[in-house]
Amino acid sequence: MVQSRIGKDLCEEHFPEPILFSLADKAVCKKCIPEYVAKQTESTGGTVLSHQQKINNARMLGMQSYILNPYATEKSLISKSLQKLTNFKSSFRNLSVEIIEREKASQNYLQELPTLMNSLFDQLDELVDEAESRF
Repeated sequence: MVQSRIGKDLCEEHFPEPILFSLADKAVCKKCIPEYVAKQTESTGGTVLSHQQKINNARMLGMQSYILNPYATEKSLISKSLQKLTNFKSSFRNLSVEIIEREKASQNYLQELPTLMNSLFDQLDELVDEAESRF
């Protein structure tokens, strides 16, 4: 059985679509819902549903906008994904700039460190000499 290998949350018929919910006899994804609606229409004697009835059936099955306007839904999903990608690129760019700035600051610190350490050791030597002279 394919489902045991790929996981219980993916549709067997429309791989790799995620399962949205389970009906009485099977789990359905967003592509299974129109098929399910078509089967139900056929099982009721081939009654042609009006557009409003199709909309109501789709909403009952949890599909608010996909069946109503699939192009707009896919377009909005794509634009959301592109926005997330753009945000990631900008934050990555900011992180790379920050890394470069920290590297420059580290190089400057390493260049100034020997002189700072020498002055610190000189001050410590003076303090040791003063302490020895007191005793």
